Amino acid sequence: MNIKSMISQQDTMPQIINERPNLNKLVRTLLELELQKPNGHVCLISQPNYQYLYETLASLNCFAPGAKVDNIICFNQANDDDDCYNLRCLEQLMPTLLSCPAFEAHCYYEHVTTLFNEWSLLPCMLLTSDYSLCFTADASQALFFDSPDINKFMKQFFYKKMACTAPVCHSLTTSFSNYLEKVIMSDKATDLAPQIYTILYQPCLTPFIDEDIIGRHLKMEYFSEDMLRRIATHFAVVKRTIINSCFTQEGLELFLNTGRITEIPDMFYRPLDVESRRRVLKNMLRAVDTGFLVPRIINTAKLNLPVALNVEALSPTRIILYLRLENDTTFSLTLNEPSLLHAFYGFMEYIQNSRLVYSQTETLNILHDLEKTYL
Repeated sequence: MNIKSMISQQDTMPQIINERPNLNKLVRTLLELELQKPNGHVCLISQPNYQYLYETLASLNCFAPGAKVDNIICFNQANDDDDCYNLRCLEQLMPTLLSCPAFEAHCYYEHVTTLFNEWSLLPCMLLTSDYSLCFTADASQALFFDSPDINKFMKQFFYKKMACTAPVCHSLTTSFSNYLEKVIMSDKATDLAPQIYTILYQPCLTPFIDEDIIGRHLKMEYFSEDMLRRIATHFAVVKRTIINSCFTQEGLELFLNTGRITEIPDMFYRPLDVESRRRVLKNMLRAVDTGFLVPRIINTAKLNLPVALNVEALSPTRIILYLRLENDTTFSLTLNEPSLLHAFYGFMEYIQNSRLVYSQTETLNILHDLEKTYL
C-alpha cells in the first residue's frame, strides 16, 4: 500500500480504515517506512495478541542501525503474582524479542479486560515520525492521521504514559564473548542466592572443569587475563552456593562421548579429551556427594528441551534465559517484571520434584550407570 496515494484519494483526514486486512497492510507499510530511517522510532501501544503486528516486526530485516520500537503493554493486575496472562504475553513476544533488535517492551498494570474490549473506542496506537494510527483492540477498525499537530499531541500522550511503565525484560543479542562480558562478568555476577536453579540440555559443567583442563582446551587467544580472572571469581562464588540442576541424559552423554559443551561456541575451545571428560564427571559426582550439586535428569518424554536453551535462576530476582544461536551469536533475556520472575522462579523450584524429571534415586542410578560405563 502506498501511503501517499491513499492520502490523495481523500481530501480530509483522518482516513477511516475498515477491516483487518486493510489495517494489516497499512501497519506493515508504516513499519517498513519508519524502520528504514537512520533514527526511525515507532511508538506502539498494543497487546501481543495482535499477531500480525508482532509477526511483521519479527520478520522485517530492513532495520536501520538507529531504529527503535518502544511498545507499551498492559499487564494484567491480579491479586497474586502468578498471573498466566502475563506469561502468555511473554510467550507471544518471544519471536519478536528474538528477531527484532530494535524492539523494547514496557509494561504497566491494569485490568486488561476493562481497557481492551468492545466498549473501548481506539485503545491502541502506532506512531511514526510522520503518521499516527489509532485502532481498536481487535484490530478491525482504525483512524489514520497525516497531521503534524496530531502526531505531536499523540506522542506527548505516549511519552507521559511511557514514564509510568517499567521494562518487561532486558534482551541482548550479541557475540558469546560480549555475553560473557555483560552477563557473566558484570557487577552482578557475584550477586547469587544461596541456592541457584538451572534447566539445561547438558548439566552445568563449567564449575567442575579445573584449571589444568582449561589450560589445555580453552583457546586462550580469545580471552584476556582480566577476563579469565573475572570468570574464575564468578565460579568461585558459584561454588559457595547449591546448584539445583535439571538436565538431560542425552546432553550428559553427548559430553562424555564427544567432549563438547553445548553452552560454549566451538570456536572458543577444543573438545575435551577422554581423560578430561572423566575428570569432569568425577568432579561432578563428588559435588553430588558433598551436596554442592543437586541433580535431576529430565524425562524427555514429558519435557522436550532444546539443545541451545539454558534457563538460570541465579536468585529470585535474577532469571536469565540464554539461547546460543549459530555463528557465535547469543540471545539472552533477563527478566525484570515481578510476576514473570515469580512464575519462572516458582517453576524452577517446582520442577525439582515434579513428574517432568526423574526422582533423586532414579537420577543417581542413571549417573552411577554412566560412571560405570565411562570411568
